[in-house]
Amino acid sequence: MKLLFVEDDELLRKSYSVFLEDLFDEIIEAQDGKDGLEKYYKYRPDIIMLDISMPHINGMDVIKEIRKNDNDVTIIILSAHSDKAYLFDAIELNIFKYLVKPLPRSLFKESIAKAIASRSEHEKNDLIYLDDGFVWDSFNKILKKDNETVDITKNEYKILSKFCNKDIHYFTLMDLFNCIYDYSEEFNENKIMMILKRFRKKTSTKIIKNIYGMGYKFNIINR
Repeated sequence: MKLLFVEDDELLRKSYSVFLEDLFDEIIEAQDGKDGLEKYYKYRPDIIMLDISMPHINGMDVIKEIRKNDNDVTIIILSAHSDKAYLFDAIELNIFKYLVKPLPRSLFKESIAKAIASRSEHEKNDLIYLDDGFVWDSFNKILKKDNETVDITKNEYKILSKFCNKDIHYFTLMDLFNCIYDYSEEFNENKIMMILKRFRKKTSTKIIKNIYGMGYKFNIINR
């Protein structure tokens, strides 16, 4: 299991990383909010722990950006702020735990262990089987075929995270555009069609099917 730890205090970050290394397969460190977002997209961690007050992008804005397309990753806030406004924001953003510094290390480690247990409990139910032998692991955010990981782009990752779900009956080109691009950008059908074409070429023409007069849908196999 992978942890992304975003904290601008290097001494604290290093100290806590060493303290937690026996609980994780990998701990990725980030020195500020901007670095944290970049490493989130690069490493796709299972759990994110981050501070609120950081240079470039604060922790709450990092979480808001992540939650645009990913409601599954477990997020823990570790901050000196106990302001109620932050607590209300944390509830809205589906934060697993809000820890106020300083806190006893035993309580800190217990909270992390609970987050790991919570993720492990749901992991086995998060495999979505697609046509042509593809499997979307919505827990780890990985696309596989024949047990081999398929390299996907940031845009493809956003599409899979948002729409590869049994509860999504169909999605339109506009839905895809809004998932990938900021609302301030003008809709461009050709951009979206090109992304879909490349994704189908990389995977299979059967992985996303057309629904006449409505849009598209991931071709999910019931098991």
